[in-house]
Amino acid sequence: MLKLSIIKCKIQKGDFMNLIQAAYNYMVTYYSGDPKRINHFIKVHSIAKFLADSENIDENTKNIIELTALMHDIGIKKSEEIIQIILFIRIRFVNK
Repeated sequence: MLKLSIIKCKIQKGDFMNLIQAAYNYMVTYYSGDPKRINHFIKVHSIAKFLADSENIDENTKNIIELTALMHDIGIKKSEEIIQIILFIRIRFVNK
């Protein structure tokens, strides 16, 4: 059985800001050519940041919320590629 534990680590505010900026830049690059996806994660990030700021949440948790909001759909691009492959195979080989 896999035992999971939460490890708390102290990250300086500037370091986390750099990490959030790096995640933002990565996602823009990852979704280059897909403005719909880029606009979506930017909106989600903005809303999550606003809500976290409004709820008086501690700084570490706010940073995690921001990072998570930016990257919440990271797997959708690959999933869509796999679906396209499956559909191609069905059309090409199964539905003959």
